[in-house]
Amino acid sequence: MTQKLYGLLIFLSLISQAFAQTPPPPTPNLQKFIDDRLAAGESRIVIPPGRYHTIPQKNVHLRLENLKDIELIADGVELVCTETTRALNIHQCQNLTLQGLTIDYDPLPFTQGTITHISDDRLTHDITLSSGYPTNGKILAHKYEIYRNDTRTLRFGSYHGCEVLRISPNKLRITKPQRWKNKGAEQVGDPIVIECLQAKKGHLPHAISLKDSKNVTLSSVTLFSSPMFGFIENDCSKTTYLKCRVDRRPLSNDLKKRASARLRSLNADAFHSYNAPIGPRYLQCSAQFQGDDCIAINSEFHLILNHQQNNLRVLARRHMNLQKGDPVMFLDDRGIPHPLTTIKNIQPHHPLTDPEKQWIQTLPLSQKFKSSMRSTFLVTLDAPRPLPKDSLIYATNKMAEGFQIIDGSFAQTRSRGLLIQANNGIIKNNKINACHAESIKVAPEFWWLAAGPVNQLVIANNEISNSAREAIQITSHGAKRTDISPPGTHNAITISNNTILDSPPPHIYATSTAELTLKNNRAKKNGNHIPPVLEIKRCSGVSVDGKPFPPQL
Repeated sequence: MTQKLYGLLIFLSLISQAFAQTPPPPTPNLQKFIDDRLAAGESRIVIPPGRYHTIPQKNVHLRLENLKDIELIADGVELVCTETTRALNIHQCQNLTLQGLTIDYDPLPFTQGTITHISDDRLTHDITLSSGYPTNGKILAHKYEIYRNDTRTLRFGSYHGCEVLRISPNKLRITKPQRWKNKGAEQVGDPIVIECLQAKKGHLPHAISLKDSKNVTLSSVTLFSSPMFGFIENDCSKTTYLKCRVDRRPLSNDLKKRASARLRSLNADAFHSYNAPIGPRYLQCSAQFQGDDCIAINSEFHLILNHQQNNLRVLARRHMNLQKGDPVMFLDDRGIPHPLTTIKNIQPHHPLTDPEKQWIQTLPLSQKFKSSMRSTFLVTLDAPRPLPKDSLIYATNKMAEGFQIIDGSFAQTRSRGLLIQANNGIIKNNKINACHAESIKVAPEFWWLAAGPVNQLVIANNEISNSAREAIQITSHGAKRTDISPPGTHNAITISNNTILDSPPPHIYATSTAELTLKNNRAKKNGNHIPPVLEIKRCSGVSVDGKPFPPQL
């Protein structure tokens, strides 16, 4: 072969390779990139922009743990989780900043399709899954959601407790509980979405988990999907969420070709904070189309099994967050608060007895807790407290003191916009639209063991539109929701300069509050100004537009 001919063959080979469809290069190891730079002593780490497909290690795709005074710049960086388990752990960190990261999942933690048949009793739906959405994985009917075909917004909040049968890889049969017999406005042709999980070695919920951390800042972090909550924090102080966003990803830049755009962003809450001594700040954040609340902030109730003098036998909600020296209060089964006291000592106690297990099953609690609560403790108080058996105990120093929700945008959720069980906070300059429950709800919840009553809260300058229930609800009840808690359960709440648009009356519903101030709130219906409708029960020290309101006791 001549040298000239040989060169021509080489040239043709290179041209052929250039046009061949070759697989993309392997994704760089994002965890190793960060760990190497930390090991080199870098405190400001800039991650090269790009898409990083990650494989979870011990059910977590990326870990930032035990870091102090570190800044991670991830502008233009996308973390694609290859299994529907935890995306990011931020645990035991201090003064950590994470900027610019986008997180998504492939496979998605949900699948979606179209209703092709509805049974005569309206209980059973046949579903054809849409091209490009998961057909494998474990399908869970925690939140079966049905959307309108024209607006792609929720037709109904969601159905719970459904049964799912796979007819074929891309066909499902979903049966609603009997209580929905001959009920429901869904139609053939409506698009649906339902949870679908695929994790090879087990599943950890939530996309981003913060735990035992202080002064963490998440800036311009975007979540397009999550197997449960988006951002969750436990036992953290002074977390700042700045311009963080939860939304459904548009079809134009989705990870793969799909027959239709996504209906859902996350499977559950967008932002959730538990047990924060100093509360989080949500500044210019947004959340929409997730499967539950936009923002929830609370501490935890624990269940009192019995008591003798100043010794309480207590069943923990999950892990026990009470400690020696904590100031604690109580809410009894009628929703009545009992005075502040201090924990003198706390220690593990003997396991649940069979009668206790049987009694717990009779309580109006989520079955999730009835099945999982097992850890008992002996709590010694500094003074005796006569309390009913099924009273609740909570630490008042873990109530997200000083939280802020400012300049946010929250919309299109099957549940609440903002759910608040926290102290000395401010909610202002937010836009809240199309919540299928209350837009702003302030209330302890026995069902979820979510503490507690609220002291010092300002709700101001918010625009609330198209709320399916009360735009603003401040309330407290006993365990069976038959008793409204007395005035002074909540204290010092101001609701001022809010605009409520096209929402049902009462626009503001308030109970159980001492020193309640309402001022300059406005309402509109179909563009016309109307007086805001107020419903106030069992409150004291109420002022409406500068005038005393008769006590409702």
